[in-house]
Amino acid sequence: MLDTLYLSPLAFPKKPYHALTKDGKICGETRNNPVQDSRYCAEVLKDCLKQFEGASLADLEIYWLAFHLSGMAGMAKLFEQLAKASASTLELGSESAGQAMLLTHFKSQNRGRCCLGSIRVLEGKDGPSY
Repeated sequence: MLDTLYLSPLAFPKKPYHALTKDGKICGETRNNPVQDSRYCAEVLKDCLKQFEGASLADLEIYWLAFHLSGMAGMAKLFEQLAKASASTLELGSESAGQAMLLTHFKSQNRGRCCLGSIRVLEGKDGPSY
């Protein structure tokens, strides 16, 4: 299963929220029409996929690993296919190996773009003790 609620912010991170629009209006402002909603959703999916065509291989692999580790098989498969189409040689192993790969990819992609100190918590090196 693919969910545009997850895909849209990854494809368009500068948009503050995900919403289907109907004739320029946000969904909640008009009557519910499931058939039309599915058509709008298909358009959002198409826009997201087009946007991912320009994504870096490292980003595609990060998304693949993250969705795989989250147990979201459909989303992981999508990013696996996109990554492999971009010449990925990434192979998934055990869960702990996947977590280590995800952290390594994330740190290398985001160095200088965000505070990586919080990663120490994810690595189990810092943070609250219970």
